[in-house]
Amino acid sequence: MSLFWRGIDYLYGRFAAEGGDLLAKTKRTRTCMARDELLNAQALFVVTPGRSGTKSLVEYCNKHSTMYSVHAPLPWLASTGHAYHQGALSSEAAFAAFYAARETYLKSAFERDLMFFDGDCKNLPLAPAIAHYMPNAKFLHVVRNPKSFIKSGLARGYYENKSPEMWGHLSAPIELDGQIEKIAYFWDEANLIAEQMKADLGPARVQTLIADEMFAEQGVILRAFDAIGLGGMFHTQVSGPMRKSNAQAGVNAINSIVAAQIDAAIAKICSTRSLYFK
Repeated sequence: MSLFWRGIDYLYGRFAAEGGDLLAKTKRTRTCMARDELLNAQALFVVTPGRSGTKSLVEYCNKHSTMYSVHAPLPWLASTGHAYHQGALSSEAAFAAFYAARETYLKSAFERDLMFFDGDCKNLPLAPAIAHYMPNAKFLHVVRNPKSFIKSGLARGYYENKSPEMWGHLSAPIELDGQIEKIAYFWDEANLIAEQMKADLGPARVQTLIADEMFAEQGVILRAFDAIGLGGMFHTQVSGPMRKSNAQAGVNAINSIVAAQIDAAIAKICSTRSLYFK
C-alpha cells in the first residue's frame, strides 16, 4: 500500500471517532483481497429515524463489546437514502453509493477481524438494499415512544429548517397537515420499513429494541443482540439505567395546544404504535 493510501486509511480511522481507538489498538491480521469478502462479512446496522438513543447505544457497544462501532460514519448518506425512498434510484445504484461510502470502514474492520457496527440513522431507507447485497448483515430496529420522538423533532426543526433530503428525514405525503404530522409520518414510516424487513428476513437478522426500555434497563441490549446471534460480541454484562447522550434541549417546552396536536397526529398517523407501546 502506498503512503498516500496508508494516510487515507489512517484518517478514516480517526474520523470514526468512537471506533478510532479500537482500530489503533487492534493489529491487522489479514488482508482484504476482494470486494465480496466485505459484502459477505458480518456487519450490523440500525433501522431507526434517529433521536432514539443510537449514540448512547454505540457508546455502550464501544465500552462493552469487541465491535468496531461508529455512530455517524462519514460521509453521510442522507440525500442518497432520500432519493432511493422517493424511487429515484434503483436498489443497485443506492447500494453502490452506500458501499463506496463505507468500504474503508468495512475493510478496516475485516482486516482486524472485527465486526463493523454502523450506527447512522441516515441509512434508514437504504436498509433493505443493504440487507439484500450483504447477506450476513444484521439489523437492530431502534424505536422510541412517538410522543417523545415528535417533541424532539419539533425542537430540532424537522420539516421546518432542516431539509428532509439533506437530513435524511424522508419526504412526507403532501396531504399531511403541518410539521407535527410530517414528523409523525417519519416515525411511522421507519417502523413500516423495519417491520417489512422483519417479515422478509426473519428474527435471526432483524430485532426491535425499544429505546425507552433500553434507557431504563441496559440488560435489554444484550437480549436483543442475543436474538440476532451477536451476544458473544460483548465482554461485559451491565445492568441498570443507561445515561442518555445527545439529549435534546427544550424538548418539554411545549404548551397544551401543541401537546394535543401531537396526540391527534399519533392517533391519525402512527399505525405501528400498538406494536411497541400500550
